[in-house]
Formats: sequence, C-alpha cells, structure tokens
Amino acid sequence: MDLPKEQFILDACAMLAYLNNENGAGVIGEILERGIRDEVKIFITAMDLADIFYIVLKKEGHDKALKTILLIKNLPVECVGLDEPLLMLAGEIRVQFPLTLGDALVAALAKTRKAKVITGDNDFKSLEKEIECVWI
Repeated sequence: MDLPKEQFILDACAMLAYLNNENGAGVIGEILERGIRDEVKIFITAMDLADIFYIVLKKEGHDKALKTILLIKNLPVECVGLDEPLLMLAGEIRVQFPLTLGDALVAALAKTRKAKVITGDNDFKSLEKEIECVWI
C-alpha cells in the first residue's frame, strides 16, 4: 500500500517569489523538483492564479501576464477550482481569523487536503495552530 504523498499549497505570494527569484525561490524550486519526480503533490487555488494574473497584468502588461500563467500551468502544480464546500469552509475560517478571501481559500484547501502552505505572507501566522506553513 502506497503512503499518501506530502502535499503543499502555494499561495500567490510564494508563487510570485519563485517566478521573480526572490527570497524563498530556492525552497520552492526544491519542492517543485520533488513534484516533477512525483514525490509530492502541489496545488494552487484558482483565486490565487487570478491574483497572480492581475498583479502581473497591472505591472507588466497583458502578454507577460499570459506568459506567466502559461509558465505556472507547465509546473507540477494543480489548480484547484472554487467549489461550494471549499468556499463555505473559507467563510468559516474568515470568521475566526483576520484573512482575505484568497488567504482563507488557501487555508481551507490546506485543511481539506492536510497540506502545508508555502507562504511568506505574515497573515498566515494567526493560523499556525490550524495549518502547517513552510515559510519563505
């Protein structure tokens, strides 16, 4: 019987850090390499993918934003859509913790998948007893 693979959720902050070769890019790169070897599962929420598109679009234009999304889609990262149970759990998390909807969705996905969140966003500090974080 195969043991379940370790799972990670990349938030927008972490993905942008990786793409821009900022602090933590090496740690994320190592996890992505493990994903390529099928040793771990890596996810990103559709909301964070939209946030990344928005941020790159605003700063660098439409072509760069599209290329960025294409690059992410070629990484060993699965984009998770926003279904009703995930949205409801995110709402419950937001009642308990001061988070944006995007961060609450990441936390909800981490809870449902028993995954570690890769982030540099200090807003996740309030959740450290609820979910495990890999800090960049």
